[in-house]
Amino acid sequence: MLDTTFIPFGAQYYRAPTPRLDQWARDMKAMADHGFNTIKIWAQWRWNNPREGEYDFSDLAELMDLADQNGLKVVINAIYDVAPAWFWRHYPDSVMVRNDGLPLYPRANACRQIGGSPGPSYHHAEGIAIRRAFTEALARTFADHPALYLWDLWNEPELNGFAAREPRVEQIVDYSEHAVAAFRTWLQTRYETVDALNARWGRNYQSWDEVEAPRLPDTFTDMIDWRMFFVDTMVDELRMRAEAIRAHDSSTPVMVHTVPMPYFNVITCASDEYRLAAVCDVFGNSVGSHPFAAALTTVAAPGKPVINAEIHAIHGSTFNCPPVVSFEDMKRHILIPLARGVKGFLFWQYRPETLGTESPAWGLTDLEGNETEPLRFTKRINAGLQRHAADLHGARPLPAEVAIVNGTRNQIFDWCAGRSIDRHYHSVYGAFMALYRNQFNADVVSTEYILEQDLTPYKVIYYPFPYYMEDAVAERLKQFVLDGGTLISEAFFGGVCESTGLHSYRLPGLGFDEVFGVREGLRTSGSTVFDAYLESGGVAEGNVDRTPMRMEADLWMIRKGERVWGYRFAEELIPTHAEVLARFEDGRVAITQATYGQGKAIMVGTLAAYWSGVEPSQAADRLVCSLVALGDVRPEISADLPGTRVDLLSDGHDAAFLVATSDREDAAEFQIELGRHGAGYTILENMITEEQIPVEVSEGGARCALRLAPHGSEMYQLRR
Repeated sequence: MLDTTFIPFGAQYYRAPTPRLDQWARDMKAMADHGFNTIKIWAQWRWNNPREGEYDFSDLAELMDLADQNGLKVVINAIYDVAPAWFWRHYPDSVMVRNDGLPLYPRANACRQIGGSPGPSYHHAEGIAIRRAFTEALARTFADHPALYLWDLWNEPELNGFAAREPRVEQIVDYSEHAVAAFRTWLQTRYETVDALNARWGRNYQSWDEVEAPRLPDTFTDMIDWRMFFVDTMVDELRMRAEAIRAHDSSTPVMVHTVPMPYFNVITCASDEYRLAAVCDVFGNSVGSHPFAAALTTVAAPGKPVINAEIHAIHGSTFNCPPVVSFEDMKRHILIPLARGVKGFLFWQYRPETLGTESPAWGLTDLEGNETEPLRFTKRINAGLQRHAADLHGARPLPAEVAIVNGTRNQIFDWCAGRSIDRHYHSVYGAFMALYRNQFNADVVSTEYILEQDLTPYKVIYYPFPYYMEDAVAERLKQFVLDGGTLISEAFFGGVCESTGLHSYRLPGLGFDEVFGVREGLRTSGSTVFDAYLESGGVAEGNVDRTPMRMEADLWMIRKGERVWGYRFAEELIPTHAEVLARFEDGRVAITQATYGQGKAIMVGTLAAYWSGVEPSQAADRLVCSLVALGDVRPEISADLPGTRVDLLSDGHDAAFLVATSDREDAAEFQIELGRHGAGYTILENMITEEQIPVEVSEGGARCALRLAPHGSEMYQLRR
């Protein structure tokens, strides 16, 4: 089990064949001298299984021993999307196949320089068995090694391994005979009878062997099933790897680290954070230095430790030199995710890459392994964290009272209807950022989370882009409102119902016209031309942008008569028992509020959060925050200067920490209000510089003055 006083901090070190053997001993000693305590090394299927049935882990064994001699812990990252040359020779039928018929033959690329990528079909039986054998051999070899800290069983899970990441119809996989056969079996389990499948898909198949793998997304439900089948495929693959490790090592935790949207999408990558995290003991991410990415990752793994497994601070390529990184930049990479509860930090990587187009970049050192300015910055930050490691481990962010729904099926539906995930992504991201920029704490939850986790900590659930609706999710949301919660929905709630596969006859769908107290009237969009035969999905991108609304009521941050904008759509809401909060400029009702049971239901007839996800938008931000405030939620701590934010972490007893960040171009001087959370504290002590700042205590709580550099961030311990 993990040491609860240990904060892993270090870097990815070894991706064979680099760094070279003659550099290892010097680098290990240097990392320990820098104060690092953890490294990550790759165990690659192709590299360490060069001949059938033979395993050569000698390079990893030497690295493990050197790490142990220098007091370093090791994360072994098992890499499977580099199948050995002998495997491809024996099993040429194992290749994945794209929608356009292109086989994904083994290849080398910037991130898999040894070749063999993207690996075989995940439904090729021999491939599954051989990957399991490799995993078990790896576990038997290192299970008892004193340096072993974690098994990281999937590096940035994606179905097609870099070969076709953009969500274009022709690039999606896997249309191999193995995958299609497995899909039919999956459908039989899901629907039981061909008649049930026909009813959902709108087909007339006579037997299971007639069922075709969907090629175009135009009928929605079949393509959503096809992509969700591969989400299940990824989970099954990870479960196989975890079981193989646990068969020989029951004490070392297993993890996976993902890449959150929009960098990875479900359509081509099939990576679902919540589903994958459920298989593991520890969860992690890449590119997790942004608050949205940190929120996705921490909420996906409730109650589990989360680490940033790849911090991409010194990124670049052969013709794209790494950025000049400041001390403030490096602090943000650590402190922003720390404020969300992340408790481990590994940079990609220690030395710059020297093989392929990722070189010469990505390293904390120079090409000769010498110390650089960013490395010196990193050492200072780590020293401050490690001084407080024991207390930090128990400190948690203030609980979120708002949940933002990020539905996997809705992401796929957005792509099906418009060949892009932008409407869904900008809406979810915009809702989060509107709240984040105004000091709210919000969780980003999946629909599986809605079904499986306790919702009572939340006062408000905000559902951006709720077009495709699962019946079970709708029922849970209805109960949430009945029990006293506030549900905020954007346009077209339940427009397509999962159980029928059809567009709903009445909107809001699934009986939610009663919950919201409205029915849909006229719906319009900003598109000026519609052509069903356009490859773009029918919408000609001409006049598609802002949908103006005027407020009919005073809300928390926005006044009656003020003009605000939604995105593209104007869904008229005809109230049956709802109060009107805003109208479109032609007088049609745009936003309503109704009571239902003990709770409230707020309907917005457009995509209200979208513009907050495109760029900072004061009007859109204030609208989202004001709607949330109708659910009796306000920030518990605050900063009085726009563009700044403070986050409190506490163990519920004596240990408390404050993270302050600024997105401003100028130096920020501002006051923070800690309210009841500052009771009894008299000093803020900077964890890096040890500067002390007095806390002013009053009857209403506590406050203090802070100063941050441009785009700065600092972390403080609260002292009594």
